Amino acid sequence: WSNMSKEEHEAHTVPERLGLCLQRAGVSVTVTSITDLAAFLVGTSTILPALQSFCVYAGIGVFFDFVMQVTFFAATVALDAQRVDEHRDACFFCIKLPDAWKPLNIKGKWLSRYFQNVHIKALAKLPVKISVIVVTLIIAGFSIYSTTLLDIRFEFKWFLPSGSYITEYYDLNEAVQCCACSLKLTC
Repeated sequence: WSNMSKEEHEAHTVPERLGLCLQRAGVSVTVTSITDLAAFLVGTSTILPALQSFCVYAGIGVFFDFVMQVTFFAATVALDAQRVDEHRDACFFCIKLPDAWKPLNIKGKWLSRYFQNVHIKALAKLPVKISVIVVTLIIAGFSIYSTTLLDIRFEFKWFLPSGSYITEYYDLNEAVQCCACSLKLTC
C-alpha cells in the first residue's frame, strides 16, 4: 500500500488501489499460504499422534489466516484508506477534518532522530557500555542457571501410535524392568 507512487495513489480510487495492492502482494501471500498448507497436510499423514495433531491445527491456522488476510484485513485497509481520503479523524472517524489537513508523515523521522541524538550518544559512554555488558552477563547467567533447574519429563511412548508393535515392546520392556527391580529389592 505504501509502495505505490504518489501519482498512482492519487489517480486511483480506493477499490482500485486495493486491487493493485492485492495484485502485487496477493500472489506471494497465496503461494506461501498454499505451500505451507500443503506441507502441513502432508504432515497429517504421519503415524505419530502428536505430530499429526500439530499439523492439523497448524494447517487450519494457516488456512484461516489466509482467509482473514484477503477478506477482513483487506477490507479494513480499504475502510481506513477511505477514511483518510475523506479527511476523517483516526480515533473519532465521525469527526471530519478541515480540507487543508494533510496526513502526518513521521515515517522514521522522529525515531531516527531519537537514536542518533540520544540512544547512540548514551551507548557510546564507557559507564553505559560496562553496565550493558554487566546486565547482559547477569541475564545470561540467570538463564543458564535456570536451565539447570528444568525438570525434563520425556516419554518416547508419547509419540508412538497406540497399538503398534513398538509401543507393546516398550510396555513389555518396562514391565520386565519393574519385575527385575522388585526381585532385587526382595533378595
